[in-house]
Amino acid sequence: MEKLSRRSFLKKTAAAGAVALIGETTIQHTFGQPGLLQAAERPDIVSVKGQDYSAATLLAVEKIGGIGAFVRKGDRVGLLVNSPFKNFGASVNPDITVALIKLCAEAGASEIRYLKDPHKGYWGRSGAAAKHAEEMRLVTYESGDRRKVEIAGAVKLKDAKVTEDLFDCDTFINISIAKHHKGVHFSGALKNMMGLCPFSTNSYFHFGGELEFGFYGDVDHLSQCIADLNLVRKPDLCLADATVFITENGPYGPGNLLKPQRVVAATNAVSMDAYCCRLLGHQPADILAIPKAAKHNLGRMDLDQLRISEVEL
Repeated sequence: MEKLSRRSFLKKTAAAGAVALIGETTIQHTFGQPGLLQAAERPDIVSVKGQDYSAATLLAVEKIGGIGAFVRKGDRVGLLVNSPFKNFGASVNPDITVALIKLCAEAGASEIRYLKDPHKGYWGRSGAAAKHAEEMRLVTYESGDRRKVEIAGAVKLKDAKVTEDLFDCDTFINISIAKHHKGVHFSGALKNMMGLCPFSTNSYFHFGGELEFGFYGDVDHLSQCIADLNLVRKPDLCLADATVFITENGPYGPGNLLKPQRVVAATNAVSMDAYCCRLLGHQPADILAIPKAAKHNLGRMDLDQLRISEVEL
């Protein structure tokens, strides 16, 4: 098999895009879907740097394709936000969450459901929540109902109990925070999926392995379960808070903080985590859930072959 350099890859991609142009334009004209042509040119990852986190979120979503590419009028949107921890830098900054809620409301979402409830006082950290009270009225909280699902293609986690709300939503958006984790070393979009499950399922992640007994006794098993869980449903959009986050004592904190001041958008959790883990000094291959999820064809981890747009406000 011919091994392409990045330059050759881009040339061939451009050539293929030129050949396909007429066909895509015809589809646009026939079906009235203006997003089809631009989709081939969208970046795989958008990283916006700036201290205005609301503005950074809006720009990141715009450059990844715009909220209209993910949320249609009347959609029920499910938001999985890593926000159950009170320590600073351990939960997604609420300004990012509010900005995304505002976008979903503007796109015509009929309901915005929180798939994992935030910690008490979460919204109080954001002046934006009060400012956008009308949009916030669309937000409902997790029902508490669970569904047991069989996971086709799983290696370790053959079945899991998952919040019923995940299957009731038309659009699923994963909003994670890039941060330290004592067991798997990095917590991001892939691991955030554990927020969908009750303790009875998550305990198997920690204690179902074959190595030394303990909460993080078998990291390979834990990482494989995380990858397997991501087969249940792939997010339509991923956002990551890489603004200010803990570099120790994860996932709860407190701990020393790193401040890259970035909001990141991607269309899959594998590429998102591959990009964000490097902010903590890791390589994607060293965070075991990333290559395991890539092996499940849930996204690409080879960043040099992805279109990455880095912007500064």
